Amino acid sequence: MRVKDKFYSKAVGCIIAMLAIILGISSCKDDFTTDNTSFALYYTSMTDIAPSMTGVIAKPTYKGTAPYDFKITGITYFYKNEKGEEATESYTGDCFAINTENGEISINSTRDMKTGKYLISVSCYAAGTMYTFNNAVEVNFLKAVPEGIIVEPDFIEVKLADVKNKESETVFPTAKVTTENSTEHITITGYKISNVVRLESDGSETIINNNKIELFTISDQGVISINKNSEDEYEDVKAGLYRIDLKLTTMASSNLGEEEGLFVDAMRINLSGAPTSISYELGAIETGKEGDETKPRGGFISSKPLIEGSPINAVYEITAIKKVQSSGGTLIDASDEEKAFFSIDEATGVVSVPNTHTFIKGDVYKVYVKVTNPEGDCTSTDDNALTLNVVEWVDPLVDFTYTMGNMKQGMSFESAAANYGADSYVKYSFKSLPQGYEDFFSINEETGVVKIEKYNTLPRTDKEGKPFVVEVKAKNFKDEVTGKLEINVNENPNYFEFVSYGNNISEDKTASGIYDNQYRFREASEMNIKLSPTLIGASNNDDLTWKITKQEQIKNSSIDSGTGVITLATSGWKANQTGYIIVEVVKGNETESFSRKIPVFFHFSTIINNVSVEYTPFVFHVNPKKGGRSLTPKIENGNKFLMDYRRTFQYYNINGLRSDGSALEDGASSESKFLSNIWLKYNKEAGLTGSDLTNTGSRKPVSYFDNKKNLSLPLAYVDNASGESQYSVVVNPGKWYDDGWADGIFRGQMTFVTNGEETKVGDGDKIFAFMIWFDKNYTKE
Repeated sequence: MRVKDKFYSKAVGCIIAMLAIILGISSCKDDFTTDNTSFALYYTSMTDIAPSMTGVIAKPTYKGTAPYDFKITGITYFYKNEKGEEATESYTGDCFAINTENGEISINSTRDMKTGKYLISVSCYAAGTMYTFNNAVEVNFLKAVPEGIIVEPDFIEVKLADVKNKESETVFPTAKVTTENSTEHITITGYKISNVVRLESDGSETIINNNKIELFTISDQGVISINKNSEDEYEDVKAGLYRIDLKLTTMASSNLGEEEGLFVDAMRINLSGAPTSISYELGAIETGKEGDETKPRGGFISSKPLIEGSPINAVYEITAIKKVQSSGGTLIDASDEEKAFFSIDEATGVVSVPNTHTFIKGDVYKVYVKVTNPEGDCTSTDDNALTLNVVEWVDPLVDFTYTMGNMKQGMSFESAAANYGADSYVKYSFKSLPQGYEDFFSINEETGVVKIEKYNTLPRTDKEGKPFVVEVKAKNFKDEVTGKLEINVNENPNYFEFVSYGNNISEDKTASGIYDNQYRFREASEMNIKLSPTLIGASNNDDLTWKITKQEQIKNSSIDSGTGVITLATSGWKANQTGYIIVEVVKGNETESFSRKIPVFFHFSTIINNVSVEYTPFVFHVNPKKGGRSLTPKIENGNKFLMDYRRTFQYYNINGLRSDGSALEDGASSESKFLSNIWLKYNKEAGLTGSDLTNTGSRKPVSYFDNKKNLSLPLAYVDNASGESQYSVVVNPGKWYDDGWADGIFRGQMTFVTNGEETKVGDGDKIFAFMIWFDKNYTKE
């Protein structure tokens, strides 16, 4: 895999370090987790690594728009202390660097790494928006296995068609782990397949979730086998060369204990199959400026092609070269003179053009390449042929400065376009952003326009005269430079941060705290009250207008449009329910106003079959990008208590927006486009089939018991595992996204049993006891 050093930024640790080389822990093409419905980033969930390795960690898998501007944001080391208890510490080293463009990680040294688990957090941008993935990679650092352990044979080849045919009579060869060549006695007591990686023709690597599909297995005697399955079950299994790493438990002598180690690149298996597609990265070549020796013609060397199919013994040839002339029109054959400038390395598929070409500015060439392996061949199509744009000359990029930006506190902002236009072939991305406010910024990669979203929390800068500074990276096929944007945040007389209506569930009355705007009632008479608001972060209380825009499970309440005082009705509610009122507050006149929608939450608590379940707070305020865990509930008479989300899932949108600026859709999981899409995304990631794959009303996306073997899969769940966090609600990070982050209220019915019977939870007693308030700008832990 090619690594361009100038795109690397030093990051914070060396641990993930070896991870890579040895196995390429992640990939930008994970066939078993990727789709294009929304943006999410995936590294392999568990990676085993070995010592003293150097190289490159492969690119991460992503969903949706291609990510860029990667950073390592932190590394946590898990280890056993002297008491044998699990402990953590922050890891900060300088052994590796991350390619900011594609997430590849360069390893320099890992000699001093401690054994144990490491969690790596990563941030990146996609479509101009920053995303942070806490604990994106879990790395298990193991010692290398003792020398002398081998696999015989270490290469096997079988036909993919036989692998994807359960009825095939073909008998596959096997391989066996052995210590016959060892100079010392080594006993192997445990065998596991660790990492399975498909080695792609372009040098990239694709992590395969072998635990899920069981393409390869290893027996207790160390025999490695290839498994057959149906076309449907192996739908995403592709032809190609696979590398297998083994996790072995060994014992050097009876006096020494067992030790787990990693056998990297233990063997390779080629699933042979004819190539079905071939593609290249976009290319550009310069004609130079006539009469200016300082701006000469340039040559071109393409990327390695990516083929679908086995790369073993593949041969490449150019079959056709066409072009679209600068004057426009359709594709026509290039002339023989033009074709003569193109050559191809038949072993690698790399296409070259010398700097002696006579191409004309504005023309676009399409190079069609045929790849042939022992199983068959395929040729480029119009869509995936190598495309080469002919440009006159692109001046070297130089650092630049944006026009000074000015904005009002809490309002949206849009900068001027950057210096370089379309003829410079520049892509823009962020290089650095004001710390703590990164999530509010986005950038147009084509124009360099920087935007800050409304309801940002950037403080005023006009008092101190120190503007915020944003650094933008501008890159084309020749250069990479930095642009500087300074932004002044000026006073907004109508700005306010929050509206507090207090609470009756805690003595903690902190405005915008975890208990704020929450009221629990057990009797109708308790609702005979008025709720008065307090404006937080406002310069004054002038020019305010109040109205109720939504009432859920609490009807007939009213609000004073001048004071914001809410009068609750003693009717229009139901016991054993949760509900909310949405208050819209506008400060200022029609031309200069600032507004917010603020929820006030209610829990109508009751005892169900002598059991009481009360979360305090009963609303979990959480950032969907980061996720988190709620406090635990108080449960009375709940012997052998089990509880899970069950049905009636609803989302009410407050500030969630799609990329086109339209609001995320309200409604039930089977009705709301937003909720339906994230339900469907879960179904695919969980490997569901048949009617389960298209079910948007199922409990599974938010069920603990349906996901307890892999609790990183569900969107959220009630944690039934014993311990101090039992029955808390967990929101998994990065799950609540569909072309826009959840920013609203999620509620669903839970069911519980008190007999400890897991299979009966779904038929248990029903309660609405909890709500999740998603806030994409929420920064508190």
